Amino acid sequence: MGMSLLDRIVIDPEICHGKPSTRGLRYPVETILELLSSGMTTDQILADYEDLEREDILAALEFALKLSSLPHQQAPISRSHDVMGGTPVFAGTRVPVQTVLDYLEAGESIDDFLEGFPTVSREQVITFLEEAKDPLISKDF
Repeated sequence: MGMSLLDRIVIDPEICHGKPSTRGLRYPVETILELLSSGMTTDQILADYEDLEREDILAALEFALKLSSLPHQQAPISRSHDVMGGTPVFAGTRVPVQTVLDYLEAGESIDDFLEGFPTVSREQVITFLEEAKDPLISKDF
């Protein structure tokens, strides 16, 4: 069975801070999409970034298509330099995501965490944990 275009997209916390990137190179999908949306052609991008291949650009587009077809819900976490200096927080709050992980590591429950941080919803916590779990379970270690 041949390699699908999406197999070219890698999500690795050691590469580009975990952003989806092409073949483990340091080119986030986001960057390729920005280049395309700025008006660059595929040939121009390939000329400027010689280690990229045409299939990498197609993979970035397919990845974006897959993301756009997912049911739309607000991402459970956000990151902005204006909020907590860029620390990942639960969306719409100033509560760092690391806090729920600290609670769970200490043996506390999600309910304990939610009681201490009422601006965070149960749905945000569950969605965050599900999204964190999925890449780990889908990869062969």
